[in-house]
Amino acid sequence: MAALRWVVAVVASVAAFFAVAVPWSVLSSDGPDPWEVIGPVAGVVAAGVLVALGWWASQTGTPAGGRVQNALDLRERVLADRQRILGDDHPDTISAGHNLAVSYSEAGRVQDALDLRERVLADYVRILGDDHPDTISARHNLANSYSEAGRVQDALDLRERVLADYVRILGDDHRDTLRSRNNLAVSYSDAGRVQEALNLGERVLADYARILGDDHRDTLDARNNLANSYSEAGRVQEALNLGERVLADYARILGDDHPDTLRSRNNLAVSYSAAGRVQDALDLRERVLADRQRILGPGHPDTLSARRNLAHARDVAAAVQQSDTATPITDPAHQHPSEPPDQPE
Repeated sequence: MAALRWVVAVVASVAAFFAVAVPWSVLSSDGPDPWEVIGPVAGVVAAGVLVALGWWASQTGTPAGGRVQNALDLRERVLADRQRILGDDHPDTISAGHNLAVSYSEAGRVQDALDLRERVLADYVRILGDDHPDTISARHNLANSYSEAGRVQDALDLRERVLADYVRILGDDHRDTLRSRNNLAVSYSDAGRVQEALNLGERVLADYARILGDDHRDTLDARNNLANSYSEAGRVQEALNLGERVLADYARILGDDHPDTLRSRNNLAVSYSAAGRVQDALDLRERVLADRQRILGPGHPDTLSARRNLAHARDVAAAVQQSDTATPITDPAHQHPSEPPDQPE
């Protein structure tokens, strides 16, 4: 099946080349456009078709980690081709840079994604101006990279600016405004501004549910973030109840192996641990690690994080077991090990 899909992708890209080149060359037979112009431009169109259909072809018979690398390789090639043929400042070239940054982020190459997004934003500001939708979107994406890189204040500052821009240009209920407000709530949480994160998260979830419905992907993400905020505010049972609902929704709508489902499962393990349900947390940690190793590969940052979290969960479970059988006065194992960072994602 995968081989057949790749044949379809290649044939479609060749067809796209001729669909552009042949009519153009006929219409320009007495005009100013030589084949030296027509051919490269048609080649860029064909390459874009190949990238899109190549991604579709790679969805069959390849683990998720391999699909991410396939997309990354194709996008690096497209960016190089567009830089060579169209130049650095062409909108299609800048768009290809944006797409490549997405692949870098998905592959866990955080710094590469950040560097490329800073360049994309600078290009958009210079060419399109501060208020162009593509510029604001690029600023939004750069804030996400700052967040992934642990640059909490940089992410927060940029997200406050992006939200103000979206509200001013698009209005309060536009989908991009809602998404920006949701991300700002995450930044408030990362910065320890727990009550602000909680207040904004509740507003965002209500807006998403009202405008997009309960099962929309953005609504699920907002519900996941609000569960995290409840956890950080010490509202353990509310975090657990909402986390169980979010996980069930992600699994039903996106499937068991989707990255957001895996992330939600990790977050529910955090809530189980906070509620003292040590064995439930341990069982869920073991599943998260197994799933991430299978889907993302052993070296992906999310897999490494899951391995650390599982090691900690085992330490806690062992300490609890020892404390249940030891005399509290004499057994030092009655004290639980100090907890490493074990936060919702």
